Amino acid sequence: MPWKITVAFWVAIAVLMLSAIATQHMEWYGVSSRLFAYMALCAVGYVISWLCLVYVNTRHTARRLTGRSREDKS
Repeated sequence: MPWKITVAFWVAIAVLMLSAIATQHMEWYGVSSRLFAYMALCAVGYVISWLCLVYVNTRHTARRLTGRSREDKS
C-alpha cells in the first residue's frame, strides 16, 4: 500500500481517537461512543484495504510467473 494512504488512515484513526477521548472527558458519551465506532470502522477499512492489496498483488505475481498476460487471452 502506498505510504500516503497508510498515513491518511493512521491520521484519521488518531484524530478520531483523540476526539473521542476529549468528548468522553467532557462527558458527552453519545458523541464519544460514535467517534470510537468511526475509529473502529476506519481501522477495519485499513485492514480490508491491505487484504485487497495482497489479493491483487498475488494475482499479478501469479500471472507474471505463468507468463500469461492480457494479450495471450485474446
